[in-house]
Amino acid sequence: MRSILLQCSVEIPGDVICSIKNKIIKIKGTKGILQYSYKKSNILVFKDSTYKNVLRIQRYYNSKKAPSIVRTIAAIIYNMIIGVKRGFSFQMKLVYRHFPINVKYYHEQKSIVISNYFGQKNSYIFFLPPGVYIKLTEDQKKDLTFYGTSLESIGLICGLVKQVCSINNKDCRKFLDGIYISSKKLL
Repeated sequence: MRSILLQCSVEIPGDVICSIKNKIIKIKGTKGILQYSYKKSNILVFKDSTYKNVLRIQRYYNSKKAPSIVRTIAAIIYNMIIGVKRGFSFQMKLVYRHFPINVKYYHEQKSIVISNYFGQKNSYIFFLPPGVYIKLTEDQKKDLTFYGTSLESIGLICGLVKQVCSINNKDCRKFLDGIYISSKKLL
């Protein structure tokens, strides 16, 4: 049976300002400003009139996929609120046995270069998305820490680094070389 109305609510803290205009949500907090466009989905997002600090996400005349869309947009908004209030941090570890992995960060281009991975001659270049910053540990450069306000952007760059720096067509129990996500934290 189809449900007529699906709705979800997200509470907005007092120190976060939220505005909605033309299906674009802008959230402003102490760490910065984030925005999200939901123009392609047929969803209503508005501030509740009875409760001042509550955002409502609604959809009428739903199909089977509609509950997941409503909950996904609610989770994205919730993560944006946490990001502008506190921030996110992903820590990655460089694991190697014989060939040391070299990581260089170029501040002017906002990019990192990973070379000598598994003894390969080619280098991998990753450009950081806007709002994502990196910190390298100085002792032996075995840790990368990505931090920023957007969970989506940090997860994207960490996923790209992990996917490119993985060994294919070899036994994964024996060859453990790679760059792996070791911890995810709130700042």
